[in-house]
Amino acid sequence: MILTNLELRNFRNYREQVVEPAPGLNLLVGGNGQGKTNLLEAIYLFSTGRSHRTHRDAPLVRFDSSWYDVRAEVTGVHGELSLRITYEVDKGKRVYINGSPQERVSDLLGVLSSVQFSPEDLVLVKGPPAARRSYLDSMLSQASKTYYHYLSEYSRVLAQRNQVLKGINRQPSLKYTLEVWDSKLIESGSQLMTRRAEAVDNLSSYILKSHSRIAPGSVGFEYRPSLGEGTDGGSTPGRLSEWEEAYEKVVEKNRTTEITRGITLIGPHRDDIHITLGGNEARLYASQGQQRTISLALRMAELAFIEDAIDDRPLLLLDDVFSELDEGRRSSLLELLSDSYQTILTLTDLDGLPEEIIPQEGKWLVEDGTLREVAP
Repeated sequence: MILTNLELRNFRNYREQVVEPAPGLNLLVGGNGQGKTNLLEAIYLFSTGRSHRTHRDAPLVRFDSSWYDVRAEVTGVHGELSLRITYEVDKGKRVYINGSPQERVSDLLGVLSSVQFSPEDLVLVKGPPAARRSYLDSMLSQASKTYYHYLSEYSRVLAQRNQVLKGINRQPSLKYTLEVWDSKLIESGSQLMTRRAEAVDNLSSYILKSHSRIAPGSVGFEYRPSLGEGTDGGSTPGRLSEWEEAYEKVVEKNRTTEITRGITLIGPHRDDIHITLGGNEARLYASQGQQRTISLALRMAELAFIEDAIDDRPLLLLDDVFSELDEGRRSSLLELLSDSYQTILTLTDLDGLPEEIIPQEGKWLVEDGTLREVAP
């Protein structure tokens, strides 16, 4: 897929800006804090319906305004589409496709898929489980609207169930409603775990291949569902019915403890991905350079996974990553650039970027929320 036009109004530090990206490599060059990442953020907003930096829309509004309006023109497997996202502080967010208002923000999923690399990706390896869950959820949501549906449903049910658990000690009669929420939790949660397990199994081969292109060493990528904390061992469930059965047993086993503590202790919201390098846990034993290599391999695997799922090439967003990579890792990324992905790369200067890949078109200087295209 190709992003042919992007328009920002009152988005972050952009008052009004129109960009027509080239189909291949695009360079955004400028100092820190000038708006390079903000432009990538706007593109990613069309991919998932929300920013990769915050779950709230208010921070995306320019400081002297009460609304933002971002628009995009896209060409891909769905044909030529016009996309629009608006937000007003007192009215909320609206999404439009070809001028028609959409009922759900999630209707954007799969229309403009993208994968973003950033220096913060190190958190995928060394950070908390929530970072790795977010990696899976974002990728699977772009690959499947069905997954996003179950993710949203699980989040809603989890919040309601936690409210019931907290209230039972004050109002014991609420205990009789818990069975209904248990059933809903098991239904949506089992769908998530089934799909996560399948995805991690598929991703493992992508990650091994991607990592081998960058550095030696065997990388392991294993799904660690929190159900394991409440079972008596045994093999990991396979079919959906097996996940449902295992989840139901865990919910029953932990019900008294959860009522006492007033919170749901087991479920997809507590899952993790176990990453190893040479058989050792990468989070604890890999050097920072090795962890960065693994995080790079994870993003490369995400790119391949989404491409296979949607039968189209997602956009490649590279946010100031070259300054964090040594020559070998830079070469691996440059191979991706030669594979015909539309790419938007931010950097503070052109130092270290091979002259042969610098495009004739698609170069912009970014300064204080304004882009100025550099002539060939």
